[in-house]
Amino acid sequence: MEEVPMTEYERRRIENIKRNGDMLSSLNINSILSNLTDSSLKRPRPAAPREWQKRIYERSRSSLRTQGVPASHPSGLPDDKRKLRIPLSNKEPITMKNVYKGDEESHYSFVERMRALEVNSVTNVGKVAVQEPVKLESFKLESENVTKIVPSEVRIIRFLPILDSTVVVAGNRYGFLGVWEATSRDANEFGKAVHLYRPHSSTVYGISVHPFSPTKIYSCCGDGLLRLMNIGREEFDLLYSTSSGSPIYSLSQPPNDANSMYIGEGLGGLNLYDGRAGKIADSWLLHKGRINSIDFNPSNTNVLATTSSDGLACLWDLRKINNQESQCKPFMTFTREKSIHSAYFSPSGSCLAITSSDHMIAVLGGADFEDSHIIYRGHSRHSPHTCSRAIWGWDDTYLYMGCKKRRVEVLSVPQGKTTATLESSLVSSVPSQFDAHPCKVGMLVGASSMGKAFLWTSRDY
Repeated sequence: MEEVPMTEYERRRIENIKRNGDMLSSLNINSILSNLTDSSLKRPRPAAPREWQKRIYERSRSSLRTQGVPASHPSGLPDDKRKLRIPLSNKEPITMKNVYKGDEESHYSFVERMRALEVNSVTNVGKVAVQEPVKLESFKLESENVTKIVPSEVRIIRFLPILDSTVVVAGNRYGFLGVWEATSRDANEFGKAVHLYRPHSSTVYGISVHPFSPTKIYSCCGDGLLRLMNIGREEFDLLYSTSSGSPIYSLSQPPNDANSMYIGEGLGGLNLYDGRAGKIADSWLLHKGRINSIDFNPSNTNVLATTSSDGLACLWDLRKINNQESQCKPFMTFTREKSIHSAYFSPSGSCLAITSSDHMIAVLGGADFEDSHIIYRGHSRHSPHTCSRAIWGWDDTYLYMGCKKRRVEVLSVPQGKTTATLESSLVSSVPSQFDAHPCKVGMLVGASSMGKAFLWTSRDY
């Protein structure tokens, strides 16, 4: 074949390739790249960690797979816990016997005792207060005052406001209500029994028991239902159901009215439920996020405190808010960057304790609660539980808060710091939810994410 002559472009291209090759050879680039590659391949492996280093870096895993749960379970839960998530038919009244987790004899004996308490119980209207701070060194936790009250994580715990008996009720994340008969005038009558019911199919966010009706237990949950444990009819009555199915995150009753109920529904909604009429009497939109807590000032029941996941704690005058969103203005606002879990008035009503998700605890006081100071700010010591809250005791001196070290820290409001702790080897998990007995000074209950309840008592009361 006839040879095709080389074009000018191809000739220059070959010359450029040759010139670049000569330049790389003169700079010894290929040799340097070869040395770098060899050194990276010969890099020594790190030494195996020593025993003390293993202890630092090895973390305890909470995965259910490490607990022997087969991966074939679609819920990731063992059989006994998978049953907890089975939805219930909750759009109607529920017979207590049908949702009782135990034998019928225990249920009927419990109902009889509750009916007797309803007739003969002695209560205090309003939380009992003391003139002097309680003696913290007198608190004790005995083995008989520790029990498993619900199957799993406790989200709310409350005392029944009864003077001659000690009854505790708790709600958990699976819709269970546990009623613990701790003490009575006759110790043999109660036998320290725990009775377990499941009137809800979702997390129980709120429990309320009014001093005027100490055996009527109201509960609200994430399935958007408000229920009443009616001992007389042996039913869990359905009082209210949200139209959209939105959760009810909080509830509270005015100290002077047992027939009214304020509930926090959905994102920022506050509803007034009228027990006499059996319906919602009024509604307001107060926040942009869910309302986590509702509390009334005991010295002025027209003043209401609300907290929300929108990072606001607000004080409202119920006489000055109406249905117009633009006119729902609080007279005091406290702001944080993260969600605020709770705002509770002190027994005298002169102070307000605020707890947020960044473990900040602030106390507001003064004429219009405009004076504030921070008691604690940080993450290292306090309970990691997402809903942990600081509560008042029986005076304006101390706040009680859970701690990572499985103890209760007692925060002094005048001193602005932790001054004492309640410790015991019987506390096997971190207490995060608390309540102080409204009728008995020196009786404090705490509950943990493991479903356990711990009842502290004082020798001096």
